[in-house]
Amino acid sequence: MNLLVSVACTLFLASGCSQDKGIDEFLQRADSVMVSRPDSALGILRVVGERGSKAQRMRHALLLTDAMNKCDVPFASDSVMRRVADYYNRKGTANEQVRANYLLGRVYHEMGDGPQALECYLKAEACADTTRADCDYYLLECVHQQAYLLFRNQRLLQQMEEEIDKIEQCAWKAGDTVNVVYSYFLRTDRGYIADRSTEQQLETVMKSYYLARKYFPEEADSFLGAAIPVYLEREEWDKAKELMDRYEATSMWDSESQTVRKGGEIYYYNKGLYYLGTGRPDSADYFFRKEWSTAKDGNNRLAAAKGLLRLYKHLNKTDSVARYAQLAYHLNDSLFQQNNADYLQQMEATYNYSQRVQQNLQEQKHRQRAENLLAGTLLIVAAVMAAIVFVARRQVRQRHRRQQQYRNLLQQHEQKEKELWMARNKKENFIRDKEEEVSKLKKQIEVFGRQKGLQSAQGPEEVEIITTQDAVASEKDWDELFRWTEQNDYLFYKSVMNPVKGLNFKEKAVAILIRMGVENNRIISLLGIKDTYLSYLKKQLNEKLAGKTSARGLEEFIRKNM
Repeated sequence: MNLLVSVACTLFLASGCSQDKGIDEFLQRADSVMVSRPDSALGILRVVGERGSKAQRMRHALLLTDAMNKCDVPFASDSVMRRVADYYNRKGTANEQVRANYLLGRVYHEMGDGPQALECYLKAEACADTTRADCDYYLLECVHQQAYLLFRNQRLLQQMEEEIDKIEQCAWKAGDTVNVVYSYFLRTDRGYIADRSTEQQLETVMKSYYLARKYFPEEADSFLGAAIPVYLEREEWDKAKELMDRYEATSMWDSESQTVRKGGEIYYYNKGLYYLGTGRPDSADYFFRKEWSTAKDGNNRLAAAKGLLRLYKHLNKTDSVARYAQLAYHLNDSLFQQNNADYLQQMEATYNYSQRVQQNLQEQKHRQRAENLLAGTLLIVAAVMAAIVFVARRQVRQRHRRQQQYRNLLQQHEQKEKELWMARNKKENFIRDKEEEVSKLKKQIEVFGRQKGLQSAQGPEEVEIITTQDAVASEKDWDELFRWTEQNDYLFYKSVMNPVKGLNFKEKAVAILIRMGVENNRIISLLGIKDTYLSYLKKQLNEKLAGKTSARGLEEFIRKNM
């Protein structure tokens, strides 16, 4: 097909039919197949080449960039599209301006300049005339989809939600039910709903599911995959199994090979959690290891390591627990460093954008100066005095306007500085008052506890037996010890259990035993670990509780400062 198009274009141009009308016909032909056959459009545009009037050359460049974007052809420079966008911003219709700025944003997006791309998307949105009947809402969908991806990479949840809403609104107005459903699918993204409560997560997933079932019933069950982790977290195994069966009946899962479609590997981790929770550790081990073997990124590897860690904790294999705890720690640290690297890359892109803005301003100044000089020369030939008076008056008006703007900005800046100063003072006073209240309450609790014997180190007979026995403590023993600590040393218990500190079970147990004055050899015996691992746990505790990089001073800190 592309060969026939190329031959037809070549014969047409060779026959001398390269006048404006012929070029417009081929550009219109390329535009008409842009969505359905972008490769054919790209072939037409490459054969026709950049020729004709300026308007035709600009349209050719616009369509060529659109075709390259749809065919995933990499962009090497932004110079051509900057000229095209500038041209259409001055002379194009509203839809042409949206298209030009959107494509310029796609060029910057592919070149890794996120801030500049986002500015182009916002400008494209501003150019749209939604009051007209011919407003291209399908193109606006594309604009908001790309803006959503930028915000998703930076984990800006509020902005992500706003873009999803705009995608849905544009899709309804464009009559595009596919993208209406797609907007609800975006709401099931774990990165989008992870910070919400489980009830809100389920509500979002089910709303997306019912909409998908209305328009695309054969694919609707694939939306339920996002609800599976919620039920697994709640340990509602029957509901999780029901959704897993429905999910595996979709095209996402191959039941014969027991494999999920590329990009959905995290499902292996979910299956492993289900089998572990329902008492089938062998099956859990199989899927956790499958998650590890198919993992393509740090998040999947971390999930696999955490799954195996939970498995070996369940099986009480301390050596394997220590190994995968260390592995999960390193993977989590590596993922944190990678996120930091991504953040630095975004900062670098922001810096590059600022540099480019300065460069563009200089170029605009040079172009404006050249245009003014040419206009002045022509006006001098016609009427020197008239030109001088005109330029002088214009400069005076501009100077007065800039001076007025400058004074307004100074007044606004002074007012905002005053408001900021007042806000900071108010915030600092509020924080200081609350800190004093918390300190007083803490002292009153400590005095009351000493008077009433609530913080006595002597526990009930059961706890005393736990802390003096030589055998490994059972799960019931640990429950009794934790419950006694909560009842008799509440402030310390709340501090240890605070999820912000991120203590695991063994770290919490070691902290409680140290608080009770249990010797190291007893702690080793109760946990069933080696002395080297106890040293490692103490180092981790001291780092999380006191911010120190070694275990030195941990006992004193726990007994006196917590």
